[in-house]
Amino acid sequence: MSPVRATTIELEVGALWIPGAVVCRHLVEAKDRVVGFVENSSEPDDLQAWCEACEAMFEREGGERTAAFKAFHGIQIVCDFCYAQLRERHTRLE
Repeated sequence: MSPVRATTIELEVGALWIPGAVVCRHLVEAKDRVVGFVENSSEPDDLQAWCEACEAMFEREGGERTAAFKAFHGIQIVCDFCYAQLRERHTRLE
């Protein structure tokens, strides 16, 4: 069995285990507007993203996940299918 990275998340759904992802609460809560979608990992199996407001807050906090940033971010765990839906909903078209 290969080692599991600390950021690997799996969700139990009935008898199934499916890949999970970490996102900010804004991506989940914003249903009527696009908030931007910023992926935080270049690893294809490490699904992490937050909105543009979280990206700005992260930069204001000196690129650190401070207590203030974590409170603003409001971590949410979603399945990989929901992650893909959030990416589609919140990616800004240029």
